[in-house]
Amino acid sequence: MKNKFLLLLILGVAFFASCSDDDKDPFKNYSADYSGDKLALKLNGKEFSGTSVSFNSENKKNATLTLNKLIPGEPALEVKNLIVEELAGDDYTFAGENKNDDRIVLVEGAVKSGVLSLNTSFKVTSKVVGEWMLAKPEMDDSYNMVSSCIHLEIVTGIDSIAFPLYGKLPINPNPEIEGDFGFTTLLQTLGGGILPGLLTKINLKEDGNLIASYHQVSGIQDVINPSETPLVNSEEGLVRYNVKDGQIYILVNVASLLGRSTGSDPTAGLMTMLETGIPLKLQLEGENMRAYVDREMMLPFMSVLELLKPMIDGLELDPSLAYMGITNESLKQLVDDIVNLVTKSSKIELGLNLIPYAGEEEPQASMLLPRAIKKTMLEFAK
Repeated sequence: MKNKFLLLLILGVAFFASCSDDDKDPFKNYSADYSGDKLALKLNGKEFSGTSVSFNSENKKNATLTLNKLIPGEPALEVKNLIVEELAGDDYTFAGENKNDDRIVLVEGAVKSGVLSLNTSFKVTSKVVGEWMLAKPEMDDSYNMVSSCIHLEIVTGIDSIAFPLYGKLPINPNPEIEGDFGFTTLLQTLGGGILPGLLTKINLKEDGNLIASYHQVSGIQDVINPSETPLVNSEEGLVRYNVKDGQIYILVNVASLLGRSTGSDPTAGLMTMLETGIPLKLQLEGENMRAYVDREMMLPFMSVLELLKPMIDGLELDPSLAYMGITNESLKQLVDDIVNLVTKSSKIELGLNLIPYAGEEEPQASMLLPRAIKKTMLEFAK
């Protein structure tokens, strides 16, 4: 019994001694938010502004860094279980990572004199990384599109849509009528015939940058025959992307794209909707990829389309367009019909079919357009 009492006494003394040591050297709570001149952040080695970082430390074993609006599709990305090292005074350093099957985020930083210097490394590990091109159109002998780079599927009870140049178009062509032409046919034909000649390559880089190679056109004649127009690449950092939960998030630097601040822009509400990245569903089959939006993804943008109607009223259209059915009223009717179609249909999918990039080719968009559509576009150009 005396031995047991002595053992308990020793353990008790050791416990209180350790508590006393902890009290002498407690872990400081470094929780704070950093932004503006209190934050010097680099993303993959390049300075990055316009974001904020939150640091929260309850104890040495539980410290978390939150990256706010830095990674597309993950507006508040938490890097947990950081390795923290205390320095003199209130200064400290830390390091950690957040990793999943599609991307890796590494952070390494130091707080000195109240300023956080943070190096962030972002690497996409998804199968989407690589160079892509739009799927080549396939047409039959009558110039009817058999397959297209445009993925479009509509299930609806709505019969038709009013489309300028063509009048009332049925939503879907009747499969029992050969050569029947509908709204889906029009979009797949126009998109499938024109886009591959304009957008030649999409490079989804490992560092999260999306670089597009495209022909810079200035009119419909250029759209029909883009071979004489310059081929340019989009600016590094203009478009970034991330892959998460079977979706790819595309984040556009809108201020850079417009070359001005969007703070007082009438579409500031739309900018807010886009600031965390536009989500697209991903479908990977073999070497091919499909990226698309569905009806639920489109719904939030329908209110934005409604905002366009007053702007359409203010457009001054050339009177000669009227004979082709292009008027302010017809454009407003098209907006109404699109909103009605999206809100009342049971299923809509719209996106792009992509294949691995196979090298530069001479643009052939004009050769791929059905004769009727090409003639209409040429008349419109005049």
